[in-house]
Amino acid sequence: MFNLRRVFTFWACVALFLGSGRAQAQTVGGGVTVMVPATGIRRDHQDGAGKVLVSQINYKDCVTNDEFTFVVNLSANAVGAGYTLEIWAGTTCDMLPNRQPGTGSTTCWKVNSVVPNNINMSLTADVQTILSGRTNGSNLGNGGSGGTGGSDATGGTDATGGTDATGGSNTTGGTGGTAGSSATVRGIPTNAPPECVPTSTAVGAQGIVLYFLLLDGSNMTAAQAQWKGTYKLLAPEPPTGVVTTGPGENIGPISWAPTTNQPDQTIDGYQLYCDPAPGQAGLDEAGIVVDPGIIPASCTDSMILVPNALPEDKYKCGTAAKTATKANATGLINFAAYNVAVAATDTYRNVGTVSTPPACVKPQPVTGFFEAYRAAGGQGGGGFCGFSLQRKPVLLWTVLGLGLCLVLRRRRAT
Repeated sequence: MFNLRRVFTFWACVALFLGSGRAQAQTVGGGVTVMVPATGIRRDHQDGAGKVLVSQINYKDCVTNDEFTFVVNLSANAVGAGYTLEIWAGTTCDMLPNRQPGTGSTTCWKVNSVVPNNINMSLTADVQTILSGRTNGSNLGNGGSGGTGGSDATGGTDATGGTDATGGSNTTGGTGGTAGSSATVRGIPTNAPPECVPTSTAVGAQGIVLYFLLLDGSNMTAAQAQWKGTYKLLAPEPPTGVVTTGPGENIGPISWAPTTNQPDQTIDGYQLYCDPAPGQAGLDEAGIVVDPGIIPASCTDSMILVPNALPEDKYKCGTAAKTATKANATGLINFAAYNVAVAATDTYRNVGTVSTPPACVKPQPVTGFFEAYRAAGGQGGGGFCGFSLQRKPVLLWTVLGLGLCLVLRRRRAT
């Protein structure tokens, strides 16, 4: 029986499959085609692989210069026919003027280029090259240029007379001015690769388009495919009001103010950082020897958890969900003092700068009621079955007797 709903559902699924996650081929002329299937994209060392999309680029991906590998499918008539297969990044890169420097309208930069020798080609593109020309190389952290040096003065000419007077010597021109130092972008070190420094104050993700162009001998586009990705280099700002909420055994309970005015809506959680680093290795590296008989009076100033800082992973000591306002710093050693700060993370797995000033926590043993009872000489085991079995267990036998009476009475009633 004909079922219109099933037919509609089938073709809707086919359209969704064909239109999702792939760079569509486009034939411009000559009947040649180029296509980049979604299943043909691989990343070498993507930060957060499996947790974010393969098309998402974060700050650490840029610093480590992660590499994309694209499998490109070509039509048979594109091989050995004088074509060049190139990857360009930018805007409307299929238009020749946008790929020609000096034309005044350049909006694209070349990423890679090969001569096709197979219908299935693999092309690589590293992150720093992909991001290199997005604003002609400028970024928010560039320092000012140096000043121009003064020109040399001309020496005087020889005077004519009985004896020649010596001409004046040339005066040395002034030295150039000192270039301005790099400005600090939130959480981005001044020595970061320029391709990884944000070029705008936008807190959200930004798009990047790669054009896979099959070019003829005149550099005109014979066929093309596009791949669209996104990148995000800035993490959310840290929370405020981070304070300790009391002692804990081998932990540091802290809390912070709820995030109400965070401009970055991609926030996805929090990470805790401790100085010294968690574990005995952290104390050893800091040269700290704990004394179980002395609780430290205060924390020393931290050189790690400072404004605009991105601590190393070894200082990480806890995590929390994006809706959390409290958490425990873990892996701490009792009777040591720790500075604890909090950084926000986003959906791209960027980690932001830490909150300052850090909270000071001092983990120490916490004695529960039962531990205190036993330490004071108590012999009970606790609970209903913890009655002391002395030579006169009157209370135990009384309870058991009452229970037996209730059972017998119930049986008589039935």
